[in-house]
Amino acid sequence: MSGANVTKRVFANTMKALMIKRPFAKISVGDICEACNLNRKSFYYHFKDKYDLVTWIFQSEFIDTAQQRVYDDGWDFLKSLCVYFHKNRAFYINALKVKGQNSFEEYFHDVLSPVMIAYLDYAIQNNEYSAFFVNIFVDALIVGIEKWLEEAPFMPPEAFVGMLKQSLMSISKRP
Repeated sequence: MSGANVTKRVFANTMKALMIKRPFAKISVGDICEACNLNRKSFYYHFKDKYDLVTWIFQSEFIDTAQQRVYDDGWDFLKSLCVYFHKNRAFYINALKVKGQNSFEEYFHDVLSPVMIAYLDYAIQNNEYSAFFVNIFVDALIVGIEKWLEEAPFMPPEAFVGMLKQSLMSISKRP
């Protein structure tokens, strides 16, 4: 791992640890730097802001790995995603609570949209409302994941994805 990635990983691990203890809004770049004994200049050399750091965590820990794997279908991808979220549950409960511009939720929406387009391809081909359908389903999926992560007792990822699949399959079979 290059020196830059080592430094980024230090910031990432620190941010993850801080977000387990307190809300994202209560964490400043100064807090991150102080907790890992690095300076602000180093932080801003690697990241635009704390939002950029959170998206980098997801990109480097999940997306980069996911792009190297072949998935059987969108459900296999979703299961892999939910297993990852399960392992990092406390962090992503907090990350998904952040709303608005540059939020993880906005970034996550952009990541899920192509997956949903591929899954819904048969239903949205040449449909003037295809963008609307994709947005509705992606938004619903994000809300579902957020609620699932907060649920107690916690449902295993495989069971959650199985319920999602059964729900969508049931809807698509209705006349």
